[in-house]
Amino acid sequence: EHKVHLLLEYAGDARDIADPWYTGNFDVTYEDVQKLNLVEPIPTLDEAIKVAGKKLDLMIELKVTGNERSLVERTVALIRKNQAEERCSIASMDLETLERVKEIAPEIKTIYITSLLYGDQYNIDYVDGYSIQYTFLNPLLVSQIHAAGKEAYTWTANSEWGIRRAIYCQPDGIVTDNPYLVQYFLESGDQSLLLEFWTPVFFGYPTAPAVMLDEVNDLLE
Repeated sequence: EHKVHLLLEYAGDARDIADPWYTGNFDVTYEDVQKLNLVEPIPTLDEAIKVAGKKLDLMIELKVTGNERSLVERTVALIRKNQAEERCSIASMDLETLERVKEIAPEIKTIYITSLLYGDQYNIDYVDGYSIQYTFLNPLLVSQIHAAGKEAYTWTANSEWGIRRAIYCQPDGIVTDNPYLVQYFLESGDQSLLLEFWTPVFFGYPTAPAVMLDEVNDLLE
């Protein structure tokens, strides 16, 4: 009961909105959303790159749905327009998308997002880095990625346990919805990270902190 809500209910306007994944018209949907009285407006990619300026590096994920219109070309054009080639990387779960990025913009870093990484994938020439699902990341895998001359990232570590585990593996970056907690652990130099990583390996995940069990319960609800 009350588990399904209209997205716009959270903006105080309980009504339907055209789904661009079905209509293929993202512009109309964006214009509609922009009319809402939101606490923070939803930025365009161009606006986000400008706000980031030289203070932040951006990893831009491209998700392929079949409704795209020159998605790679338009994304690259925006990055170049803002002279942000050195500050932006393009990530995707779709290797053809990353290959296309390198064809037209070899100066832009590409990141392959995947749950698992197999032995024949370490040396894909049009991939500069790999983002591995955090429960499958380990220090050896990070070392192997680095040995291949690539960068290693992990996604999406949000819980205390997941963040501690990710930090212990020492990737080049952590994708998270909880950056403040990540920063806290990085600055605190927590010495229990080794124990946090290996306890589930030897004794099973039930011994992991309750935070992780809460995540499982959330999925089941």
